Amino acid sequence: MTPTPSEELTPPPMVEPTVPPPLPPPPTQPPPPGGRCPVAALKACVDLTLFQLIRYPSMARQECCPPIDGLSSTEAASCMCSAFKLRGFDVGDGFSVPFIRVTLSLCTKAVPQNIMCF
Repeated sequence: MTPTPSEELTPPPMVEPTVPPPLPPPPTQPPPPGGRCPVAALKACVDLTLFQLIRYPSMARQECCPPIDGLSSTEAASCMCSAFKLRGFDVGDGFSVPFIRVTLSLCTKAVPQNIMCF
């Protein structure tokens, strides 16, 4: 039996393949309120002694520099003061400011002139 013209099979229409729309970029996380001071990450740093900072600079760089890397020198100094206070150290003992100066220098940050922890 021969198909009649109305019975002839016609190929389906050509359909362009669809590409899904691109996904939107993930939302950026705003910095936490009150600044970006990673006080918890500085725990190992502020537990070092000034002697260790000077005698073993590579250890000091490993413990102290990564947490303050994205901070300005002033922010880093302030953050380290906060870390000292949270660890229960007396920031007025004459130790914290020299420690911060040496640390900032080891981390190749400018050392602010008037660092004060209180």
